[in-house]
Amino acid sequence: MSDSSTTSTAESDVIDQENINRDPIFYEPSRLQSTSILAENNQISTLACKVCGDKPRGVHYGVLACEGCRSFFRTNRDKKEELKCRKSNKCVVDKYSRNKCGKCRMEKCLKLGMDYNLRRPANGGFGKGRKLVIKKIQRAHDCCRVCGDISFEHFFDIVACEGCKGFFRTHHEKDIKLECRVDGNCDINIISRNTCKSCRMKKCLEAGMGLKHKVFSKSEFTEIVNKVGRSFGQSCTYKDTDIESVEKSNFELTRFDDPLINRINAWQVYAPIIDFENHQTGLFVNHLPFIKTFEINDKVILFKRSSFLMFVLRNITKFSSDGFMLPSKLNSKIKIPYETLKIVYGDLLINEIISIASKLESMDLSHHELSLFTALVFFLPFTADAPERTRNKEKFKSHKTLELVYHCYKTFLNRMFSKYENGHDTISELDEMTFKLEDLNKLHRDNTISFLQVNSKFMKIPLFLCEVYEIPKPKSLSLSQLLESTNADCD
Repeated sequence: MSDSSTTSTAESDVIDQENINRDPIFYEPSRLQSTSILAENNQISTLACKVCGDKPRGVHYGVLACEGCRSFFRTNRDKKEELKCRKSNKCVVDKYSRNKCGKCRMEKCLKLGMDYNLRRPANGGFGKGRKLVIKKIQRAHDCCRVCGDISFEHFFDIVACEGCKGFFRTHHEKDIKLECRVDGNCDINIISRNTCKSCRMKKCLEAGMGLKHKVFSKSEFTEIVNKVGRSFGQSCTYKDTDIESVEKSNFELTRFDDPLINRINAWQVYAPIIDFENHQTGLFVNHLPFIKTFEINDKVILFKRSSFLMFVLRNITKFSSDGFMLPSKLNSKIKIPYETLKIVYGDLLINEIISIASKLESMDLSHHELSLFTALVFFLPFTADAPERTRNKEKFKSHKTLELVYHCYKTFLNRMFSKYENGHDTISELDEMTFKLEDLNKLHRDNTISFLQVNSKFMKIPLFLCEVYEIPKPKSLSLSQLLESTNADCD
């Protein structure tokens, strides 16, 4: 948002002057690495200690157990012969009576499979048996966002295990200087989490621990805004080979009497453009601050929900009543004609896109303002009637976390516009714009995605686009692989 009286000084606090177009970035699907996603079958029926039914604290000696039963087994494992029962070895062992008979409690521990050989070794690793038990329970329950251990509740605003909860409570905002002895990028997992306190704390903060009550300093705010701006800029940067590929496309379509044939032909040419832009969107959203707060399945759902809006907002300056301007070399201008876009999207949808583009252009947002607003839209909480809340398959889990992250971005946006005299009015306009964008997304889902799902058998649609739009497809690259791997490729 330009303001001649204030921009020159205020913008300098926020905008990173680094040339965002310096390093073109685009990653082909062939470079992506596979990722593991927790299985949905073999679920364990209860969240209770297998011995007494109390609240579990993890896998101890090969069994899901509470802290009390863990300590009992550890203390008495060599005293089995000394333990005696006064009631013919038939005592009830639950969380209320577990301390009344050590003999029956030990027998139940052993019957359930507790074994001292399944303990965690001193070197921090795990025996084969304990790994199998952990893997089985991980299929049924959430995992700690920091180290991947089993977790049964939220600590400091995220799903976390007891170990990381205790670590964060001990070291966060204390006068203890944590330093990494390597390169500041140690792998933190269930085995290695105790090897580097500095990188563990870094991962705690990246996962969103303590985010709810976090007050961001000026330098932290500036760093976040710059990171969003850089990611946005990278997603709008194209290699010469990509531009040359676009230049070979012919968007001046031959018209037929049948509207269905015309639309199918239009999508044959247009689908690779959207597929390419979805990859570019991945470069943007996968590096947003707090994106690591979400597990991979929820990231996939967010990406599918917002991919179209991310395409529109990232390219908002390229839409006009004449059509859509494609990336091109300095002396050439390649445009998809308005008439072709009308066939692709339909009159109502393309006209609404152009209307929104015109409105945002009139607001004269700066690069960082548009970047931050686009990120805010990506993290919009789901409405009560959203299919992601109601469907059984691919149901979004992290609603509270999403609301928390959205609130942070909303705070950043308010803070950015507070420097302008009319900043409050601009925020109100952007709030209204989010409602329009949600309506636009619904229209696209009902009008365009449904059309592609029904008529995909008549078209050759890129495999990745098939997954994003949930179009029937042969075996292909998964969206989770893209989102998981672009982290490593782009950092």
